[in-house]
Amino acid sequence: MTSTPEITAITLGVRDVERSRRFYVDGLGFRQVLEIPGDIAFVQCAPGQLLALWDVEQMPTEYGDVAHGSAAPPVSLGHNVDGPTACRSCMPLRWRPGRPPSPSRPSGSGVG
Repeated sequence: MTSTPEITAITLGVRDVERSRRFYVDGLGFRQVLEIPGDIAFVQCAPGQLLALWDVEQMPTEYGDVAHGSAAPPVSLGHNVDGPTACRSCMPLRWRPGRPPSPSRPSGSGVG
């Protein structure tokens, strides 16, 4: 792996993306970075760190049915890299036998 391991994204599964975005941006003053209406919003929560507010119903489409039961909160941690090539180099660290990687999303993210 060529990049330094850092948590660069924290994803919260939310019931209402727009309402959550308003809370963090209008209420707390975080800077909005990107929004795909009804899907996901990214806000800057610290230098070099994003908070993603993602429609909780869509999270399993990327992560599968992992930790989406009543006992687990809809949260994930992310490590962003420079591009698709760097992302692919990290993939073997995450893949499990019999489970292919998820495709890229409209936001540009890919699961690794």
